[in-house]
Amino acid sequence: ELFGKTVYSQQHNLSIMGGTDKTKMAFSFTRNDEDGVMINSGYKRNYFNFKLQHEISNVLSLDLGARYAHATTDGAGTSGGSSIRIGDGITTRPVNGLADQIIIDPNNTDLDDNDYDQFLRSMISPTELAKQDYRKRVEQTWNLNTSLSWKILKNLNYRSDFGVDLTFGNNNRYYGPVTGESRNVGGNLPLGELTKTEGNRYRWSNTLNYRWKKGDKHSGDFLIGQEMISGRGNS
Repeated sequence: ELFGKTVYSQQHNLSIMGGTDKTKMAFSFTRNDEDGVMINSGYKRNYFNFKLQHEISNVLSLDLGARYAHATTDGAGTSGGSSIRIGDGITTRPVNGLADQIIIDPNNTDLDDNDYDQFLRSMISPTELAKQDYRKRVEQTWNLNTSLSWKILKNLNYRSDFGVDLTFGNNNRYYGPVTGESRNVGGNLPLGELTKTEGNRYRWSNTLNYRWKKGDKHSGDFLIGQEMISGRGNS
């Protein structure tokens, strides 16, 4: 019951391309929808990608790009701070015999934390524990890039690039009264945890490139450039 359900994975893609001799455009959209093998888990993602190339003149060209991703992940998983481990689906017995008649009292403080966790794992169905330990993560990412190329001379080219990355995240977590987290820090009461994160990154670079060739045996490539990167994040 913990890992045995039938799951489906779907991916849909839409692409559009077109343009003229001087302008090229491409747009694509991808949708991923995956059911998790474990109950109360799954993954959804929408991804948009847009590119534009335009020849302003014989010596100037402009490139634009934009990407956006929105991903939702359901479930606490089976690693890190999760109450469930993959082995629980194999080692947990289907019934506990007479022990099933025992009423679990989360307020019992006679057991230390390790004994308490082991006791819960042996007495409580992993499917029920999975419902008591839940997480939902939502992540959004924006990426914007633009570049300008200038052919100053036949062998001399200048290029300037500017990019912006923006990230936004929400992590919602629920711990039921039978989880170890509730016992350790919540007084055996249900706990809710809301975490919000934001981040940004900016990049600006400039390069000057000179190439020369003499005959079939001699050539040179000289590049000089500058790059600035700035970013921050908070939660």
